[in-house]
Amino acid sequence: MSTLKISTDAVMRVAQKAKDGKKESYYVTLQNVPVLYACVHKPKAGYVANPTDEPEYAWSVSVVLDEATKEKLLDMGINKGFPQIGVTKITKGKNRNKLKYPLENAEGEPSVWAPYDKLFCQDFARKTVTKTGSDNNPPDVLDSTGEPFTKDIGNGSICNVQLYVTHGKDGFNAVLNRLVVLEHVPYEGASGSEYFDEDLGVTIKVKPKIQNAAANEQAADDDDSDAPDQPATAPKTKKSEPPTPADPAFDDDIPF
Repeated sequence: MSTLKISTDAVMRVAQKAKDGKKESYYVTLQNVPVLYACVHKPKAGYVANPTDEPEYAWSVSVVLDEATKEKLLDMGINKGFPQIGVTKITKGKNRNKLKYPLENAEGEPSVWAPYDKLFCQDFARKTVTKTGSDNNPPDVLDSTGEPFTKDIGNGSICNVQLYVTHGKDGFNAVLNRLVVLEHVPYEGASGSEYFDEDLGVTIKVKPKIQNAAANEQAADDDDSDAPDQPATAPKTKKSEPPTPADPAFDDDIPF
């Protein structure tokens, strides 16, 4: 299978100016990017080694980038690695030396990553609870006219993905802030799908959903595993605080 030709970009601008001892924060918009495993309507639970531990929940999406955009983000100082699909291997743990984004499943069939061979990928997330313990609002999900987009987003959909970026210890930290769906691919969860679980070291087939069956709704943070393309529901929490950060009414980086 040949690699899809994509042309992505990244645009950075100031979100909040430095004030009262706080450093500037920024918006970085990833433009025209294919997305995979988008859990942006309902969060998913992160992997926990100890089954008695409570998982952290987050909204998340995997974003595919061309090399020029990857280099641009590195030049911006975004504190993320950008593994190359079909090339980069896991460097630690029991799955060391296995491909992070394999091109084939256990049966030798093309994986969801196969069309993007040699391109670059990264997961971006927004946790449901902040470091201070307050509730986060979910990321905005909009269509190309700026109206709310409520459908589940299938693999290969083309989106503009906006990140909220703050200063970290070793560069900038990027949090999922807003997503605009430009070209929608319907979600295929009803017919089953598959994903590579980095922690288990195997490709897992997700069984087709049974109509009217109660979903086992779980979900993940962006650094633990490649989670299944299956929306999930977080436990109920107290009423959310106003969105953080406060977004402007119109965003020049995400045209509607």
